[in-house]
Amino acid sequence: MKKSFAVAAKKRPVTMDLDQHVPALCNTIGGYVSRIVLAQCGVEYGIGILEWRIMLVLSGEAPLEISQIADRVAMDRGGCSRSIAALEERGLLERVRHEADRRRSPVQLTAAGRRLGTKLAAFARACSNELLSALAPDERVAIVQNLNQLRLKAIEMYSQDWTPGAP
Repeated sequence: MKKSFAVAAKKRPVTMDLDQHVPALCNTIGGYVSRIVLAQCGVEYGIGILEWRIMLVLSGEAPLEISQIADRVAMDRGGCSRSIAALEERGLLERVRHEADRRRSPVQLTAAGRRLGTKLAAFARACSNELLSALAPDERVAIVQNLNQLRLKAIEMYSQDWTPGAP
């Protein structure tokens, strides 16, 4: 005997419309931008996406400790540490001696790192501006504000070990 459509439909898993799922949309946008970055900056400057992100963070917020950098861009601390070591080996970063606690070693851009950071920041601004060109001027302001609100909410959820409630 055949099961009715209604019975079969109840047993099917609930699907997700990724075009309406904000984290997936952000991840997809970031993924395409990362491809652009690698195609341009990776080839021209020989850096990967993690290094690119670290350089941008340090361009505006240096000196920072590895944990601060990792938290700023939601990176794994181990991957962040390896990328920092690679940038340091290339002479783009240097460790700053922390007088009060020698175990701490903030990093900052070297002169060569600042020069490259300026170029990377210009590229990042141009990329962001091109993305935002799809929106009206008032929508551009609103989306940046909304995304920052979502970023802060995601940080809050993470710090509180958020889990979905029972269905």
